[in-house]
Amino acid sequence: TGHPTWFGPAPTAPGLLERLGDALAERGVATLRCDARGCGASEGVWETADLFTRIDDARDQLAAMRSHGALDLRRVGIIGHGAGATHALAVAIADPVVSALTLVGASARSWRDTLRRAAATRGRTGTDREHPLGAARDLWSEDLLERAERREVSFDLRLRGGERVTLGLSAIEQAIHTPSLALITMLHRSMTLVHGTADDAVSIDHARR
Repeated sequence: TGHPTWFGPAPTAPGLLERLGDALAERGVATLRCDARGCGASEGVWETADLFTRIDDARDQLAAMRSHGALDLRRVGIIGHGAGATHALAVAIADPVVSALTLVGASARSWRDTLRRAAATRGRTGTDREHPLGAARDLWSEDLLERAERREVSFDLRLRGGERVTLGLSAIEQAIHTPSLALITMLHRSMTLVHGTADDAVSIDHARR
């Protein structure tokens, strides 16, 4: 489901994680997906949640899955997509029961570099600009980064049409200093890295770093 400001309208076609869940179900593998904090039927506010709150949310989801006695908890895997790769890595590092980890579109660089490169690429190509907050984030990217690194609390982002959304900057400041590559060095288990050739934010070169 879509959040009215952050994620834009709910897509009519199944998204990546829904398609993955369906494919795994066909092979007898149970999956858990849920709306992010403040999105769809979930409570809370996504825009102001910091990185560690989002990681705690992921841990809570894993704990909820473990409450189902019919599952084989000796075989637990996590898929992290985009910014969720950092959440997935943090959970897996602290939980030895997680035996399989797949990261889709994980950035090996600082979030600062990733945002700048993605905003520049989307500005040249005009692609992936349909989400109002995503387009505004690209437009105000340097202001976001500067204010986050000054450790300001929030930033009022102006969307198309004059609407304003308040973004908490702690998650951005934390993401700047916590690239996925730094966390990967702390994980002593195998993982799978997946990158799309058309990804304008995180290219396949990140997997080679």
